Amino acid sequence: MPPADLTPPADLAPPAAAGRPPRRVWIDTDPAVGVPRCDVDDGYAILQALRSPELEVVGVSTVFGNAPVEVPHRIAAELLEVAGAAVPLHRGAASAAELGTPSEASNGLSDALVDGPLTVLALGPLTNVATVLRTHPEAAGRIVEVVAVAGRRPGQRFLVGERGPFPDFNLECDPDAMATLLAAEGVPLT
Repeated sequence: MPPADLTPPADLAPPAAAGRPPRRVWIDTDPAVGVPRCDVDDGYAILQALRSPELEVVGVSTVFGNAPVEVPHRIAAELLEVAGAAVPLHRGAASAAELGTPSEASNGLSDALVDGPLTVLALGPLTNVATVLRTHPEAAGRIVEVVAVAGRRPGQRFLVGERGPFPDFNLECDPDAMATLLAAEGVPLT
């Protein structure tokens, strides 16, 4: 019996392999790799995105969340250096109180949107992304999609041991930013 052909069908091949250009993405994040009692998910996501042939990471911004913004900013800089990535890094909001106040991060993201449509990978609180929508509403039409690590389905409960329901951290850090994103017309949210 001849060996089976394990080549995936063309419609299942990765986008770059199918001849499509990589998707332009911006990563907005609060990495806390190495911070006690924090996880490594954002750091892992950044490194995987940088290595993906399907993605073109055009910028990274940091936001408060898992730690004061200076800590995620330092960690993101270290991750970019370790990955050998020449990607611009922008410091963002230090608290939810800065929602609507332009920052290096919101200005960098709005500039990247002027350069072309992109997908925003929002791995932390949504303050920087919502600030762009508030200060540059015309940019909303250039956002292909916001993929946010936040929210829960109706009735879903996060349980942590015997402490009871656990709130969604990124959403709870800045619920007004999530409300801004949900109210933005034409901005697909995943």
